[in-house]
Amino acid sequence: MRRTLFEELGLKSKSCRVWDSHVAVGLSCFAFAPSAAAFWAVFLCLVRVEIQEPGILIQMILYPLLGCMYTLVVITSYLADFLFIKREQRSLYGRVDIAFASATFFLSMFDYYLRATFWETMMLVVIALAAFAWSGQSQSFEIWVWRHSLWHVIGGSVALYGALMHLPAADRGSVRRVIEPLQLLLMQSLYGLAICVFLVIRQNLDKKQQDELWSTWAVLDPQVTAKASLHQSVKGARPCKETQRSAWAWPWEWGTATLAAEIRDLLLAAKGDPLEADARQMVEQGIDRLAEARVACPAELLGFSSSPSDGLWRSVFIQGKTPKWEENARLLRPLVQNKVGQAYDAGKGRVTNYGEILGAGLHFVAEGSFTPVDDAGQCPKEFDVKIEQGGLVILGVPLLSTAISGPGLVRVLYIDEDIRIFESPTDSPDRWEEQGLRVIQVRDFTNTGELEQIESFNEWLETYPAEHKVVIAGNHDITLHEEYYKGRGAKRFHPHKSYDCTKAKALLKGCIYLEDASKEVRGYQVYGSPWQPEFCDWAFNLPRGEELRRCWGAIPEDTDILLVHGPPAGHVDRTSRDTRVGCEDLLAAIQDRRVSVVVTGHLHESYGTSADEVTLFVNASTCTSEYNPTRPPIVFDLPPPRELQEATTRAASQRRAARAD
Repeated sequence: MRRTLFEELGLKSKSCRVWDSHVAVGLSCFAFAPSAAAFWAVFLCLVRVEIQEPGILIQMILYPLLGCMYTLVVITSYLADFLFIKREQRSLYGRVDIAFASATFFLSMFDYYLRATFWETMMLVVIALAAFAWSGQSQSFEIWVWRHSLWHVIGGSVALYGALMHLPAADRGSVRRVIEPLQLLLMQSLYGLAICVFLVIRQNLDKKQQDELWSTWAVLDPQVTAKASLHQSVKGARPCKETQRSAWAWPWEWGTATLAAEIRDLLLAAKGDPLEADARQMVEQGIDRLAEARVACPAELLGFSSSPSDGLWRSVFIQGKTPKWEENARLLRPLVQNKVGQAYDAGKGRVTNYGEILGAGLHFVAEGSFTPVDDAGQCPKEFDVKIEQGGLVILGVPLLSTAISGPGLVRVLYIDEDIRIFESPTDSPDRWEEQGLRVIQVRDFTNTGELEQIESFNEWLETYPAEHKVVIAGNHDITLHEEYYKGRGAKRFHPHKSYDCTKAKALLKGCIYLEDASKEVRGYQVYGSPWQPEFCDWAFNLPRGEELRRCWGAIPEDTDILLVHGPPAGHVDRTSRDTRVGCEDLLAAIQDRRVSVVVTGHLHESYGTSADEVTLFVNASTCTSEYNPTRPPIVFDLPPPRELQEATTRAASQRRAARAD
């Protein structure tokens, strides 16, 4: 592939791995509009000057040409940096924008050189190139947003300076005396009107319309598409929002979460294949940066089952000498996609090292215990490991021996819900890992909408002795949220085997499945919706604010029973940290109606009931925070539909009257 000038200078762009559409970048694209307007305004003034110098004849050509070209730069940058940009892919508009904007910029600098000194011209060139190169080195989405916006502003300012300084002069006076402020203001107003139209159109496109626009008009760059899967990052990847927080965060906090997601996606997309040299270097640099972040290291993030089938931390990257378990796993690749990794039960302090040789039919295990070395709550955090036994498991038959046993030490450098980085400060007890080894692991999730589990759930529903069974989805049911699953859910949770979302919903035959829909059940109006405020980039997430208000606004006024996955604010919505994270807009929608019962889940820690003067709130999470389904179901009785509706209507009216007073 051809190398760009910046690559030849060792300034290879990293921002393509993290960029995405952002309104600040879209707005900054129009920073080139003032320079375009200025070139046009000066040209119109030149037309009124009697031309005698050859130099002005050249300017008569260059000024309108640059006015046209900077107008097109506004359009190409808008298309490339705002309208047709995704982290997963790059549109051809990006390459067109770089080529055309570069040509326009250097032509305008040549034009300025004809009117100014060489060193002044070089100063402007260096300023603009430095801003562009700095943007290209962005390593997180949030950093790229403000750096690229700044580049647009600096580039536009340099062009505007070049248009208005050292104006062409004629024998009968300076063009500066001929320029009318009203004329320049008129040109700027025309561009300002166009800016408003562009932004209003883009911001009023909903998610479906944006996807249709991309699929219809985005032309993918063939030179970048092949690498896109390796350098993508999860759209909107953010730190886990278990608690309400401001929309703003310090750049390094956001950068850590984004970088971790970027590394995870890069390694999952590689599917065990060796990384290219630049990608491997990026990952190794990312390990160092994440290790320095000193993120919280709660033991529960390790998991609550030492069985690999219930959730394995699967190894996807190794820095150091390849350990024996990885060599065994690679023997039959790519014929067999063997898994290696670890499973933890933080509650019992148990760990299982797991490495497949011929799939699950022939694998190695080493079982033992682990305990934290100290009470430190942040990474790097060390754990003492004591391996008790290990050996081969052949077709489910364990052949274990205490010969593989002994003490060890593992240091967790970084951990979140999806990715873990650890190192071995000492040799492992089985001598299969050497001191200094660093490993990146990603979590192999279960209970994430796999068709086999939906089918099993449906079979259980069909045998359950109830006349009517009403079901809604939740954030783990990712295959029921087709837009999310096709966009990033499949890559995140099912990188080796994706599922058909249409088939997933079709499997739910033994129930009434509600997704933003109502159903009359024995005279009660039941409405179900799976949405919830954003939570760790799972399915059926919406940002707090307008989008959730629209969602809850669709709840019918005559709803008796409301089924929602996430709770409303102030009711059955406390986390283990004793903070409330329910949705205020959902509570407002409930209190604007005469809803008798709200049934929710999601927050396992808040199992139980709550009530106000009108509504009963039920958190029916049967699973504990450790995902153990040990809680009994909550049963409540309702009066006949008409009695319930009349009583709830009276109570709701009294509440409205009390508020009015």
